[in-house]
Amino acid sequence: MNRVLATSCFAISLALASGQMAAAQEGTSDEGAAETGLTLDAVTVNAQKREESAQDVPITLNAFTPNQIAERGLDSISDLAGQLPGVQFSEFSGSGNVSIRGVGTAIVSGTGENSVAVHIDNIFLTQPKAFTMIQEDLGSVEVLKGPQGTLYGRNSTGGVINFFSAAPSTEFGAGASLLAGNYDRYKATGYITGPLSDNVAARLSVQVEERGGYSENLTTGQELEDLSAKGGRLSIDASPAAGWDSALRISYRKEDFAGPVYDSFDANFPVVPPPFSALDPREVRSQADFDSSKELTLVSLKNTVALSDSVKLVSVTGYSDFEEKGIFDGVGSDVSVLLDRQQTSEAFTQELNLVGETDTLDWLLGVYYLKEDIDSAANTDFSSFSNLPFGSIIQSNVQSSSKTSYSVFADATYSVSDRTRIFGGVRWIQEEIEQDLYVSTAGFELCSPFTVPQENIDSDITGRLGLQYDATANAMVYGQVSRGYKVGGYSQSTCNNPFKPETIDAVEAGLKGSFNNGRVKFNAAAFYYDYSNLQLEQATPTGIPVVNAPSSHVLGADVELVALISDALSVDALVSLLDSEYDEFINTDPLLGAPPGADLSGIALNYAPAYSLLLGADYRLDFQAGGDLSLRGEVYVTDEYQVREFELPWTTQDGFTQVNAYITWTPSDDHYRVRAFVKNATDEDVLGGVLGFGGALGSFQPPRTYGIELSADF
Repeated sequence: MNRVLATSCFAISLALASGQMAAAQEGTSDEGAAETGLTLDAVTVNAQKREESAQDVPITLNAFTPNQIAERGLDSISDLAGQLPGVQFSEFSGSGNVSIRGVGTAIVSGTGENSVAVHIDNIFLTQPKAFTMIQEDLGSVEVLKGPQGTLYGRNSTGGVINFFSAAPSTEFGAGASLLAGNYDRYKATGYITGPLSDNVAARLSVQVEERGGYSENLTTGQELEDLSAKGGRLSIDASPAAGWDSALRISYRKEDFAGPVYDSFDANFPVVPPPFSALDPREVRSQADFDSSKELTLVSLKNTVALSDSVKLVSVTGYSDFEEKGIFDGVGSDVSVLLDRQQTSEAFTQELNLVGETDTLDWLLGVYYLKEDIDSAANTDFSSFSNLPFGSIIQSNVQSSSKTSYSVFADATYSVSDRTRIFGGVRWIQEEIEQDLYVSTAGFELCSPFTVPQENIDSDITGRLGLQYDATANAMVYGQVSRGYKVGGYSQSTCNNPFKPETIDAVEAGLKGSFNNGRVKFNAAAFYYDYSNLQLEQATPTGIPVVNAPSSHVLGADVELVALISDALSVDALVSLLDSEYDEFINTDPLLGAPPGADLSGIALNYAPAYSLLLGADYRLDFQAGGDLSLRGEVYVTDEYQVREFELPWTTQDGFTQVNAYITWTPSDDHYRVRAFVKNATDEDVLGGVLGFGGALGSFQPPRTYGIELSADF
């Protein structure tokens, strides 16, 4: 209760400050601004499934424009996380994990899903292993913080990330770029766009990328964590009839790489002592020949039909086909545990929205359907442990599952007056899962669908209710309560291991304002989360079961400030503050060094640093001879945080500072651009995740990277 009161008091303070600042700004003017006419760009977003200014949306969100995407090289979710305090992204065991405000836990055993919903062209990515794919040739990116259980539903307890591809143009155009960087990185992209007829426009983009490895296998000399990728997207926008708009996106990407890498990195808790293992974060010793690949095809078809001047029907149909296979070492040492796994996922989604608006009411009615079929197989070969009692054992896991999700939802915003609006919505969700699981060890069957049937049906109701008030024409305050839901399921690697759905109840209040004649943007929000049944994994000799933490909480705040200091200089600052704890949680992970029955109450949630911040500055030089030079520098600072819930030395990432820099030269004709960059200039070794196998095994985020890119548009 004290935490709720503290959050409420902070929110009221923000609201009062907003009203005072806005009132003061309303009666003043800035001569410099009036002379130059420069203001911060108003960004249009689709966060509430209708187009509106980001500053009008009563949600904490960050939006990136095409220019920001191009200059900062934001072509993956990994790049995006480095721009946003409070947002963490890492890959472990080939699976992507996104966390927002300490909410977001990937389940690497194959059947679980993330707590942050990732969409590409309005299609939900069901597989966390595909989170970094087909995010090139982007038009905009939106990151919504906090549970989005009404408009987005399942698996959005932490938030939502929306990627939107670049749209076709009604005028002919073409472009290409070539990037060269360290680690022998080369990336070539190209696109062509234009009209196919009076009412049809198309865009075709292609990408090819090669990169050497971030890590090395000292035993075989093989480069690990390398990349060989190719992909593309066909986009078609059409107007088949008056009042009917259609948008088709067909995307594809194939990646080959030597990985994933399980790196023994802690001398105090090695899986196998040196010289049979290497403890450097970028080195392993293994007899294995690493060889993996991922392939994703995604189809999005959006049809919008105007039923009247104020009502439209929106249909979004999606299809995804994901395949993964890999051979790699599970312990990263010369005493190897060879893993051979493969997985396929095929998903179909259909959403229908009936959207309307009047002078006082914006409303939406919707239904959603998802069907996903997953098949996977994994063999774990312990033959290198032939001198141990459990040596020469092969463990096999074969899984086939079907997931079906149904939702019905409604959302509305009602204008009580010119300044006051009430908004709210409700969503009913039903999740069905059927899973066949075969587990055997050394030829002995431990479980099968005939002995342990795994079927479950869960349903829940989520929603939101809030109030929004315009203090002035350029500043508003809001407050809301909301609820989010993440689907439960069964572990892929352990017999009869059902885990419960996650739910989160949240309260948030904030302000959004534009001041000094549009030259300053200031947004702030305070929030409190009551988290139930957080899903987490253990590592055991017989598999990776999933357990639920009964109760957790998060208290925090987000602050964003962007200011035009002069015609040439702008600065931005983003701050995330988090106070999180497991309130009730008894857990164990013997292979990681966590004793049985460990009481984890009071420990901070995973990937939830007490503070993180980004300070950035942009400086633009216009030359009389033509052209301009843009320089941007960023400093990202974070406190320490846990990557697993045990607060052990090898599960703790120390606080660190990263520096990024970008220089972009654009000639006066705007047809060419030269961009140079460096990311993680301080070359920090940042833990991505940790698993135990009798020692600390981890993955690390990318090291220092730099390069130069030449682009041309015609």
